[in-house]
Amino acid sequence: MYGAGGRVNYSGTGTNTTHGTTTTPITKHQRRYDQAALFLVKALPITPYKLGLNYRNLSNEERAEAERNTGLFVGTVYEDTPSFYANVLRGDIIISINGIQFKNMKHFNQLFDEITEKPVTLTILRKGVQKDITVHF
Repeated sequence: MYGAGGRVNYSGTGTNTTHGTTTTPITKHQRRYDQAALFLVKALPITPYKLGLNYRNLSNEERAEAERNTGLFVGTVYEDTPSFYANVLRGDIIISINGIQFKNMKHFNQLFDEITEKPVTLTILRKGVQKDITVHF
């Protein structure tokens, strides 16, 4: 600890060093609560997504670029899933499922859960070109 004039002030027995009007505490206390513990546990197997996609609603910029208000942006296509083998790509915009247009992600999930026929046809926009992709389960 430095006092006025750059001198080091130590106190051999006390908890304070006084220099002029400034009191500088010297503590011999250790903060034992500044520790963390990490526990590793075996997780249950993750059930794969039915489609194998991670998607979200379109942002304002994506809406302007696609020139549409509805659709879902594909953020991730998981390897070894039906969408992966159907060649859905990251960046695709899903605009309908089995010919039914949807409003948003909630509506898409609702429609997808109600579909009983297989395979499913996704209509997507890829680089401004509309394309139908059939996803087999």
